[in-house]
Amino acid sequence: MNVQWRPYGWNQPGAEELPPLRKNANFVGVLMLALVGASMTLPSGLLMLLQVLGAADLAQVNYGLDKMGYLFFQTAAYLLYLALPAIVVALIMRRDLRPFPSRRVQPSVLIPAVMVGLGLMVLANLVASILMNILSAFGLPRPTSIDTMDTTVLSLVLNLVSTAVLPALVEEMVFRGYILGALRPQGDGLAVVFSAVFFGLLHGNLLQIPFAFILGLIFGYLTVQTGSIWPAVLLHFLNNAFSVVLQYAAQFLPDLDSIGMLNGAAFTVMAVLGVIGAAVLWAGHRPGDTAPQAVLRPVGNGFSALSVPRRVGQILLSPTVILSLAGLLAITALNVVSSIVGQPS
Repeated sequence: MNVQWRPYGWNQPGAEELPPLRKNANFVGVLMLALVGASMTLPSGLLMLLQVLGAADLAQVNYGLDKMGYLFFQTAAYLLYLALPAIVVALIMRRDLRPFPSRRVQPSVLIPAVMVGLGLMVLANLVASILMNILSAFGLPRPTSIDTMDTTVLSLVLNLVSTAVLPALVEEMVFRGYILGALRPQGDGLAVVFSAVFFGLLHGNLLQIPFAFILGLIFGYLTVQTGSIWPAVLLHFLNNAFSVVLQYAAQFLPDLDSIGMLNGAAFTVMAVLGVIGAAVLWAGHRPGDTAPQAVLRPVGNGFSALSVPRRVGQILLSPTVILSLAGLLAITALNVVSSIVGQPS
């Protein structure tokens, strides 16, 4: 009698879904591992190359680079450790994935949806500020960044390109193009949450992770509801550009009170736009509407014989996903320790 071996559970409901699910999870894990490895090595390699060429001095503050020099280094390092590894991994493993999935989004949907996104970013900032205050009370210093801004218009433009344009394109390509796109067969809801988790963790800063996670949920929701990545790209750009423009404008204000008033006015405008956008979307919403760009329709988790917990478990048990999460958490822990140790006594 010829008995053919079958893996355990091969005849259970949903068994045929497991191989593609594991393939997609493995791709996400490999992609994130590539980003973790690149972020830990390529910027340092670029710095050493600049040192050899005499363009930088690692012993000096900001590596001996002026503001513009550091901005160009920061931009080059960013493209090296984020854009390049993601594109290479996707070309090798998943040529079928579209880095910038797009569909024409009607202005009547796009404009109010982005307005709502701006309003939600105010709430995300509020939540992040509360968490930041709590963590700061336990001795964790607030995140700081190296100042690359001066009062020239050229500085404003270059900072917008480096901090708003490129991150909006590259990060949305990675997280809403590749990662969310790979996981959507397992359900839109799962894809949105997992892409947001990885997006938050990649920031590597305990105080920034909650804000980035919430933004990731918003960007992912917009992508699956409109069928296009471009609303998320636009909202991501506006979020980052908002910070750059405020930083630029603050240079011309006399004191911290004036800067606080400017920030408060900007957040108020964003909140009002969010309320108006929500009202417009709600006015045009029809209960039960399942049209492709009905933004207010529920986000589903796909038609699957596998339960949601089992799909989540299969993704989390992928060896490459486990390793990538471990790497991301290790980087976050190291950043926490270094920020505490580096505080002035």
